[in-house]
Amino acid sequence: MDLLQYIQFPATIASTEKLEGYGSQNYKVTLANADAYLVKIYPIAEQAQAKEEERIIALLQPHLNIQLPISSSFGIDSKAPAGIYFRVSPFIEGRTLTKEQVTDQ
Repeated sequence: MDLLQYIQFPATIASTEKLEGYGSQNYKVTLANADAYLVKIYPIAEQAQAKEEERIIALLQPHLNIQLPISSSFGIDSKAPAGIYFRVSPFIEGRTLTKEQVTDQ
């Protein structure tokens, strides 16, 4: 099921890219107007994880030189399946830890 169809974006979706995720399905969504968003889709059982991520972002924000997005005001279609929690944030280009070599050092 394409859960992205239930998010009411301000423009047509031009492309999607599936990203790594732990406890969520993650996508980079690029719109026809070139805006890009990170969409995280959680089963309702993982809503606590989503809220914890938001809490950590809020704690880190005062120590960073960039504004970290927490969530957008995009609507979710009323026909979206029950038991799904969506979070949409502006996409920030970068690399994820899954793409980095991590050592004990």
